[in-house]
Amino acid sequence: MKKGINELGFIFWEHIILIILGYLSPFFFNWKIILLGLVIYYAQRKLFNGCILTQKQFKSKNPKLSFWMHYLAKTGIKFKKRILKCILFILDWIAPLIIFLFSLIWQILLKEKPLIF
Repeated sequence: MKKGINELGFIFWEHIILIILGYLSPFFFNWKIILLGLVIYYAQRKLFNGCILTQKQFKSKNPKLSFWMHYLAKTGIKFKKRILKCILFILDWIAPLIIFLFSLIWQILLKEKPLIF
């Protein structure tokens, strides 16, 4: 199978769906479920030295390899290493915390109910 075709296989789409669900989670899931997901996310990053889906997709245990890094590089846009590291840190570590904080504001302060759980 060609590498380009394999890249867009099941694990790629699983990754995309989980990312979209993560970003939309405050609207669908109770903040307690989001907190559990956040703990699981950070734990797997620490325990497995990176994202297990990325490791499966690219068949690499390299902790510097990132789903985002791979596809940002494919856009052809050149990033300085320092800027890329900053972007990746925000996407991998800060954005999940912001999503969780947003879920607390949305559900507790604004008293909005999640759609599913």
